[in-house]
Amino acid sequence: MLIQIDGWFAGGKSVLWSLLDGHSDVFVCPVHEYSFAGFLNQSNEDEWITKKHTTTLRRILSRTEFYKFEKLYWDKVLPISLSSDVSIDIPYDVNFYEYDEQLFRALDACKEWSIETIVNKIYQVYYEIYTRNNVHPKYYAMMSHPTSYMLYEQIPTLLPGMKSILVKRGVKNIIASRMNRNERPKDLNEAKAFRVPFDILMKRNDVEQILDFYNTYELLQDKYPDNFLVVSFDELITNTKNTMSGVSKFLGVGYEEILALPTRDGKELRSGDVSFIGTENDDYRNLLGEDEIAVIESRIRRYNIFKKPYNVFSLKDQMINLKNRLRPVLYKS
Repeated sequence: MLIQIDGWFAGGKSVLWSLLDGHSDVFVCPVHEYSFAGFLNQSNEDEWITKKHTTTLRRILSRTEFYKFEKLYWDKVLPISLSSDVSIDIPYDVNFYEYDEQLFRALDACKEWSIETIVNKIYQVYYEIYTRNNVHPKYYAMMSHPTSYMLYEQIPTLLPGMKSILVKRGVKNIIASRMNRNERPKDLNEAKAFRVPFDILMKRNDVEQILDFYNTYELLQDKYPDNFLVVSFDELITNTKNTMSGVSKFLGVGYEEILALPTRDGKELRSGDVSFIGTENDDYRNLLGEDEIAVIESRIRRYNIFKKPYNVFSLKDQMINLKNRLRPVLYKS
């Protein structure tokens, strides 16, 4: 079964990612990709599924970060950001080409395909290559792509065994982190995920998008309590043991002490005094000016009134939002 580790960009996903690592029933994929998200607008009745069409499958995977598995193989390093200015590198040496071959051999051996079968194979085979172990855990955990949240209602149908957990961090701290956190040395900044000027974040309606993402998730949690869970970022880093105890109950696994320690492959993720847990590493009060805080608070009030992920007074924003809902950016050809 699958676990989606979810949250907005710079929203705290990596904290939960590190805390789930090491549990005996969970394998946490080390690569921050979102291969499964490419299938959320597909159907098990699609011709490419019924005919096991690998060309279409690769096209869908290419719209995600599946090929980040290949990039990291050549980089030889898994970079992990603990804060806007503190990061650590972990050696990485999983042969992408061995993984890719074994994955498509496993898919070819399947009598029939389904979206759930394909996604499970992506992580089952990776687990085997990464660990050299054929005794599989109960769960495979991986990162999300939060801009696909408008398709999350498809999850209980397409991936019925998936457990999706949202880390809900304060909007001001997310904006502050995205403005101040540098992209990793070998990452591109053209997508403007990090080191983004404040005016660009505001023009893109990031505040409203984050709030709409949270609102959508909370509605899904109410409708599908077995599939969706929201956890507070503050509670995750300051009341870690109790919060992760709740996560373990949601997953139906026993609580283990390693759930309160941020690790990768059993090694604690820490650089000097900086760890994922204990305190908020990027505090907006230290990173934003008073005028910027006032603008964010104004946008929060506006969203709370109109409940729209865009400026309701902008016709352009309304048209862009409609287009994205019909064909989310993630899936454009």
